[in-house]
Amino acid sequence: MSDVESTDAAETVSSESATEEASELKPTEAVEFWKQKAREQEKRAKENAEAFKRATELESEVEKARGEAAEAVKQVAEVEARATRLQVALDKGLPVDLVDRLRGDDAESLAADADALMALFKKGEVDRTDRGAYVPAEGHAPAHALNGDGLEDALRSKLGI
Repeated sequence: MSDVESTDAAETVSSESATEEASELKPTEAVEFWKQKAREQEKRAKENAEAFKRATELESEVEKARGEAAEAVKQVAEVEARATRLQVALDKGLPVDLVDRLRGDDAESLAADADALMALFKKGEVDRTDRGAYVPAEGHAPAHALNGDGLEDALRSKLGI
């Protein structure tokens, strides 16, 4: 038998015995008896209402805590991913400015991506012809022309030397 059933059964027995007691009392005593029973029931109803209100508040707090925990887990995952990218960049000698360009879900894929990025920056291995050539007559140089060998020429043309 569950707690609810046992409580209902106890209340039924209690109300039956209360009815028997009331029938044995004088009319004025019966009125007082039932008033007392009504006060007890009212008190119990108020207690139940307060308990329900508190339970609802606790459920709300639990949901809020779950949301905060989920956000904290997300932030921890982001920090761990950033730390892994930084560690891979450090291990591979990749400049810190390029850390955010690393792509991958784990250290191995990040390391492979770092190797690919580093290969692009090795002197003489970057094919710059497909990105546009430096044209002194236009008065500006593409960003890649300022890296490595083209830096001196770009500066000379800018300064008119």
